[in-house]
Amino acid sequence: MLSVPALWGDDIVGTMNLYSRTGPFDETAEAIAHVLARQVAPAVSRSPEFVAARNVVEHAQRGLDDDAQIQIATGLLMVNEACTMDQAEGLLRSAASHDEQTILEIARRIIDQHNRSR
Repeated sequence: MLSVPALWGDDIVGTMNLYSRTGPFDETAEAIAHVLARQVAPAVSRSPEFVAARNVVEHAQRGLDDDAQIQIATGLLMVNEACTMDQAEGLLRSAASHDEQTILEIARRIIDQHNRSR
């Protein structure tokens, strides 16, 4: 088996997997596979399916990053205010409501204040 990444810029947009029935691939076959992978990468990166999949992944990653920031801020509040997780989450909600901001915005502010005080 020969697996070659299909690169578009610095991103791997796929892999080309080749299977041999007669034995290992030689250097010529590997070189040809790399040329083919370079030709395939632009087509894959522009396909609607790839673009849609990339958007789903990026959206999910942003959600995870946002959740992580809220959890970090919750932990900082638990330590600084000597409170439980439920109480810290309540403080976040209360501050968001009072300041007319999202919980994420409050969480980022808490993290920024913590980082500046270090």
